[in-house]
Amino acid sequence: HILKPVPGAFREIDLIDWSPRARAFAPEKPHRHQFYELLIITGTGGEHDLNFSSFPMKKGGIHFVGPDDVHLVFRVKASTGCALLFLPGVLDRPLLRALPFGAEQPVVQLPQAAFKRLLAYLELLRAELREQASGSEMLLRYQMQAVAIMLERY
Repeated sequence: HILKPVPGAFREIDLIDWSPRARAFAPEKPHRHQFYELLIITGTGGEHDLNFSSFPMKKGGIHFVGPDDVHLVFRVKASTGCALLFLPGVLDRPLLRALPFGAEQPVVQLPQAAFKRLLAYLELLRAELREQASGSEMLLRYQMQAVAIMLERY
């Protein structure tokens, strides 16, 4: 999979909500990306196979998928959440390494207050992605950095 820019639009970062596709998700074959992906579970989830290990998708969970990781998402009917996608280079290496994910534990379960704060950051990203106003590229990068710093705290 490739993160493809929309013609005439900036797309180093994208946010894809699951709610418009609330029906049972038809899984593809296991696949890899050329970008980073954070699966953010806001309600009922399903299972996430990542690098041949299986992880339950629970409310408040954040699943980290790096470039070249092999993964497959099995969403249950009415699952809710979103995928935050970003290209390598959006976050600098020290910040990327500071994220609380590792090869052995690619899932973080946030406390309720932290998860609520993350959702507020995502709403800012969502609004900026819709507007695409002057300076959007820089603002999106800063917002992505804020998300990463917040995750690093937990």
